[in-house]
Formats: sequence, structure tokens, C-alpha cells
Amino acid sequence: MRDRFSIGSLTCAAILVLVAMPVVADDEGPMWMEASTYLQGAGVYAFEEFEEGSSTGNSADNSLGFDIRAGIRANSWFAVEVHFDFMPDMNATGRGGSAWATTVNARVYPLTDMIAGGLVQPYALGGLGASSFRTSRGREIGFATRWGGGVDYYLTDEVVLTVGASYVWSLGTPVKDMNYVSLSWGAMYRFY
Repeated sequence: MRDRFSIGSLTCAAILVLVAMPVVADDEGPMWMEASTYLQGAGVYAFEEFEEGSSTGNSADNSLGFDIRAGIRANSWFAVEVHFDFMPDMNATGRGGSAWATTVNARVYPLTDMIAGGLVQPYALGGLGASSFRTSRGREIGFATRWGGGVDYYLTDEVVLTVGASYVWSLGTPVKDMNYVSLSWGAMYRFY
């Protein structure tokens, strides 16, 4: 009887350990759920949305460019980043020109682990900063806001493909109504 009890106890203990192992592994979760810093680089295509009567006149040229972001993913659903766009050919004067915007953004991931086990993560962002455009009067710098969203696709825990769209709204003198839509595609690397 004692042998049956010992064998039964050992069997139950072994089953509990085997059943509990995946639960322990799941509690740790994937690395992308952890806090980390990140760098992101992307190509950008910017569509000018300048208002009639803005500092540039009536229109400007659309432009290819790039963006660079550095941020902190605080947890699985929230990040803060510094975002820099540069469009070398957003010609607002007919004589050549460029545009840039730098904003500090909050990024919210509302569906972090709901799509493809967390490999696909849509996000929304909003930020405040500055924008600059070369106009007939020279370089114009003013206040800007950025609103947008996108999708991150995890190739590995560290390497992420990303696409996004944002609207940069420039306010106040001197860059009032010099707005643009940017479409971006690129890659992110997360440092754990």
C-alpha cells in the first residue's frame, strides 16, 4: 500500500510539474511584452496639404524623404518617442526647398496581443513639436502636431517591420496651414 501511495504521489507530482511548465513559460510572455528602447528608420512619401494663402503661396511639391524615431516602449501597450521627418524636395517656392518636422509622440497599442499572437500590432499616435519649411521669405519654423497610426509586424523579438501614416498640422505664425500627410515604411530594432 505504501508503494502504491509513493508511486501515485510521484505520478501526481510529475503530472503537476509537466502541466505547470507551459504556464510558467506563458507567465514570462514574449520579449516584445517587456519594456525596451528602440530605434526606427523609414522611408517617407509626403503629400503637401498647404492651404491657399499659406506662407508658401498656393501649393508645394510632394516629396520622398526619411524619418528616424527613437523611443521607449514602457509596457506592452504604450510607448513615447521622438520622431523626425525630413523631406528634401518639398519645394514650396519653385526655387528648391525642404521641410522637416520633429515631434514627441505618445504611441498606444490597443490590440497588442490580439492579432496573430501579438506578431501584428496596430498603433495610434499623437504628438507635439515643431515644423520647418523653406519659403520665399526663407526658413519658416513653427509649432506642429502629429496624428496618425500604423502597424508593427514582428519578424523576431527585436526586428520589426513597420508601416504608418500621419498628418502633420502646422499651427501659428509663420508656418500656419503648411500641413502634410506622410506615409512611412521601414524597420525598427528593439533593445532589451
